[in-house]
Amino acid sequence: MEAFKLKNCLIILLIIISLTSCIKGEEKMEMIAYGTEEFDEFIKDAPVSLEKAYNLSNSFYKKNEGKGKEHNFPLYFIINDYYVFSPYVNLKVPNTKITGIWVNSKTEETKYIENNTEFRRQSMQGWIKN
Repeated sequence: MEAFKLKNCLIILLIIISLTSCIKGEEKMEMIAYGTEEFDEFIKDAPVSLEKAYNLSNSFYKKNEGKGKEHNFPLYFIINDYYVFSPYVNLKVPNTKITGIWVNSKTEETKYIENNTEFRRQSMQGWIKN
């Protein structure tokens, strides 16, 4: 009888552990790479234009990081509706860190995100304002 109770307790414990692990989900990233048709479609329909996002990122940089100077960070990705301007580009390999200034394409929210995850970029140049 004691073994039966122990077995039932273990089964219930395992069910609880498996259910709580299902509740915690990783946030998925929706990424659009510069130089793709999907990118072109996105910027056509975005409430905040790419030019405006660049200007917002520059204002943010001047105020917080650049001591009054402008940046010339390329844009390689749009992630979860954020334009990502990153200075962390390795020109020898087609990888880019997504650390940088993120500008929301819907609300103009601008923030600095530190995320050293590297992604393979489609374009070696990226988008830079002329």
